[in-house]
Amino acid sequence: MKKKVGLFFMIISFLFSVSCNRDKSQHVLEKEKSTRIVPVEAMNVKKGDIVSYLSVTGTIYPFQEANIGPRISGRIKRLFADEGDYIDENQKLIMLEQKSLIIAHQQAEAALETARASLERLLAGTREEEVKRAEAAFAMAEANLNNARLEFNRYKKLYEKHTVAKKAYDTASTQYKVALAGLEKAREGLRMARKGPTKEDIQVAQSQVKQAEVNVKMAKQTLEDSVTKAPFSGFIVRKFKNEGECVTATPATSVLKIADISKVKVEVKIPENEIGRIRKDNRAEVRVDAFPEKSFIGKVVMVNPSVDPVSRTFKTKIEISNKEGLLKGGMFARVHIAVDVHRGVIIISRDAIIEAGDYKFAFVINSGVAHKKRIVTGLNQDDNIEVKSGLNEGEVVVIAGQYDLKDGTSVKIVKGEMKTAEQDY
Repeated sequence: MKKKVGLFFMIISFLFSVSCNRDKSQHVLEKEKSTRIVPVEAMNVKKGDIVSYLSVTGTIYPFQEANIGPRISGRIKRLFADEGDYIDENQKLIMLEQKSLIIAHQQAEAALETARASLERLLAGTREEEVKRAEAAFAMAEANLNNARLEFNRYKKLYEKHTVAKKAYDTASTQYKVALAGLEKAREGLRMARKGPTKEDIQVAQSQVKQAEVNVKMAKQTLEDSVTKAPFSGFIVRKFKNEGECVTATPATSVLKIADISKVKVEVKIPENEIGRIRKDNRAEVRVDAFPEKSFIGKVVMVNPSVDPVSRTFKTKIEISNKEGLLKGGMFARVHIAVDVHRGVIIISRDAIIEAGDYKFAFVINSGVAHKKRIVTGLNQDDNIEVKSGLNEGEVVVIAGQYDLKDGTSVKIVKGEMKTAEQDY
């Protein structure tokens, strides 16, 4: 019995000794941990501008493009450009055969000259020679009438006496009537010659001149329309017809297609729940697979006010300068539209933030000691984030090594990659 009691006290003594040693080790460990200096990386809290982007995808289109064809029908005599050629505004592109058009223009000019000459004669009035000719014609007509009257009277008496045939009488009667009509015509001609052209005659001649001038303009325009020029500068991207082929104006025949890519448009579709953030002139950054390291800066130029009922999106256009010609029509584009801009705000690296449930924290270094501070964040851009409250400009925050820290931990700011405690000691 005494042996059992002794064994019991030995066990109790051993357990008490182990417990004391463990408490002592824990205390030592806690003491060492409290005096340990943790190496960290840090950054200064700064103020700056931060932008929030809406990311979408879209397709690149030329700034303007058009199918080109002659304004009149005919046969293509010559094409001045081919696919891939760069052409300037007003440069010749297409010429139709012109022989018949040149002849028609010459005929119209000749008719105009004739009409002008007739008008000039009327405006100049009747010349003295014309009056004298009219007087001579009247005198001759009067003499012819007198002779015809005498002859008619003679045949009339003979016919009444039955000494001539009726046919001879009728012939004399007809000649008398013709002479009488000739006298009246000569009298009217003399009257007109002495009076000169009427106002109505001049107006008719003037109208004939105007009509002839219009005909010349139409013939000239048709001749000019046989040559088609570029409406704007750009590249020929497609050829539909060749030299020698016939084209028509109605329906219109396309011969060449031209595209202007000095600027390009990117068409994107904005979701209905995001359209309130998009405004005209918003800055946009565009990237394409062909140039993955290069970004192209443009701006929003159009937001369609009508929603697509199928996709529930709004078509939006972004315009980009493309002087180098790197962007091509049909390219797939990744677009980041700046929807919110906060200027002069507190900005830190995203790496400085520790999240714990619904809260966010950052460690601020003051006199070699890290202090845990709760923060409220705002916009984020790439690796940076806006701090709306909790930090001040000029403070130093930990951006690496903060997960080994507690409030009040001593720290050492190191450069480059984060060092471990073992490397420091």
